[in-house]
Amino acid sequence: DPLDPLKLTKLKSLRDQGATGLKLYLGHGFVSPLTNEYFFHVIPMSDSRMDEIYRYCQENYLPICFHMNPGPTKPGFLKEFLTVARKYPDMLIIVPHWALSSIRLPRLEALLATFPNLWTDVSFGHDDYLLAGLQRISKRPEKYRAFIDSFGRRVLFGTDLVITSARHKDAAWMTARIGTYLNMISEKEYDTPLLPGRQCGLGLSGGQRDGVLSANYLRLRRSAPRNTQ
Repeated sequence: DPLDPLKLTKLKSLRDQGATGLKLYLGHGFVSPLTNEYFFHVIPMSDSRMDEIYRYCQENYLPICFHMNPGPTKPGFLKEFLTVARKYPDMLIIVPHWALSSIRLPRLEALLATFPNLWTDVSFGHDDYLLAGLQRISKRPEKYRAFIDSFGRRVLFGTDLVITSARHKDAAWMTARIGTYLNMISEKEYDTPLLPGRQCGLGLSGGQRDGVLSANYLRLRRSAPRNTQ
């Protein structure tokens, strides 16, 4: 909880117990229908109350996963994120879901080119976003393959299944979505129960595919950035 005055003490305790990263929902654009206020974004990403957390993560190479909506709607938190990323250049940061920029790849490319310790993943999120993302890649697979050619060493595998007690989230539901993500990155053409018709995938080569599936993550875990420009 970013508002918890004991958050650093708790983070240190969790790390001692084996935690290997921190997941923060600061930057998440969900607005509560009950209050019309941000549900997760309780303070700015760049709020000074978070400095002790960022310093600790940077000094101990503990990656932070930011669920960051870069905008331009609701109104977007890109400026707050840029402030943090500039202030802590050695901090390992993951912004998942293509940094919510799969529809605006130049923005994601600019972020990755600017910040060497920034990473992303291939997941899209909730099914509505997943289906739109699959169709987007299927229409222009060469565009996304070119992105992987340039920045694929900082792309991780992800599914964002959000497992709950909902009855429909059974083994078949999970298998369909994990399999779809695997096919999306591995195959040039594939079928999925989530969409009608043949879909075009990225068809990544062995090295690129293995990187996204595991090697990139293992390299992230070994990263100890210093004096990043």
